[in-house]
Amino acid sequence: MKSPVDPTRPRLIAAALRLMQCHGYCGVGLAAILKVADVPKGSLYHHFPKGKEGLAVAAIAYLESEVDSRLQGFIGLGLNLGDILLVMASECGAWLAETNFTQTPLLSAIASGGAPSGVCTAAHNARTRWIKTLSSLTHDQAKSQFALTVLEGGLMAVRLSQDLSNLYGPVALAARALDQIRAEYSSGSVK
Repeated sequence: MKSPVDPTRPRLIAAALRLMQCHGYCGVGLAAILKVADVPKGSLYHHFPKGKEGLAVAAIAYLESEVDSRLQGFIGLGLNLGDILLVMASECGAWLAETNFTQTPLLSAIASGGAPSGVCTAAHNARTRWIKTLSSLTHDQAKSQFALTVLEGGLMAVRLSQDLSNLYGPVALAARALDQIRAEYSSGSVK
């Protein structure tokens, strides 16, 4: 007989991710995470012996895997980097609007503002994985870094301004530039 799955760990991760995307690592206390997850304090340390830092690292790992799977799906559909950038901006923008501009979909808010080195390392590693995944499409790490940086910067600007044009305008410009570079390389006009 299969043993029941303990839902405590995923609930803690989901609560931490949601709150940290809203308030950053340093802006969220354990009490708030436990309340949202509806679990006792002992459960946190059972699943995450390193406490809040270990939980944040697990939340980032979850986000890393989800976004990477999404990126690989786009690549599998045959989308180019500019198209992926536009689709991601559209999805992230819709999510920002849905959350009343309180949550930042990517890593910037979680690891900023004094997060411990383990959390910053996890965020850096996640971003590096996404760049590597995008680079498998472009064979150009700089283009992939550029695309992700434009997306993340636009998301932060939208969160501050609550105006989606601060995301969609720069992303559209970056997507056109990436498409133009791709076309120039394809035609052989750039060596």
